[in-house]
Amino acid sequence: MSYKSDIEIAREANKKPIQEIGAKIGI
Repeated sequence: MSYKSDIEIAREANKKPIQEIGAKIGI
C-alpha cells in the first residue's frame, strides 16, 4: 500500500468523491 501526501489527496478530492479518497487511503 502506498500513502499519498495531504496535498495529493486534496488535489484528487477536486476530481473524485471523498469516499473514494478515503477508501484509497484506508479510512
